[in-house]
Amino acid sequence: MMKIMDERFGAEIVTEKGKIYKFDSAECMMRHMKESKGNSSHVLVTHINAPNVLQDAKSSFFVICEHIPSPMGANLSSYPNEQFATAKVMELGGETYSWQALVEKYSN
Repeated sequence: MMKIMDERFGAEIVTEKGKIYKFDSAECMMRHMKESKGNSSHVLVTHINAPNVLQDAKSSFFVICEHIPSPMGANLSSYPNEQFATAKVMELGGETYSWQALVEKYSN
């Protein structure tokens, strides 16, 4: 099990069999999902503005911005909705992604 170094960036996968995988960043979780190609029952992330609270990743929005460094170096942070993510991009720059767009980006 991975230790969460920064509570603003944690992520978790719960498999269909109930096994829990914890990650210290969403990008680490995305890499695991690509490599494992397993089925997950729940995919959860911690939104940057709500540390230690896991949220549904599939309804979250994500920002990649060099001004928001994440633990694994991809500068990926998550937000509760598109409005929050867009506001962060307007403030600091970067790109906004829906869950599906993020999955596509990491599947390449």
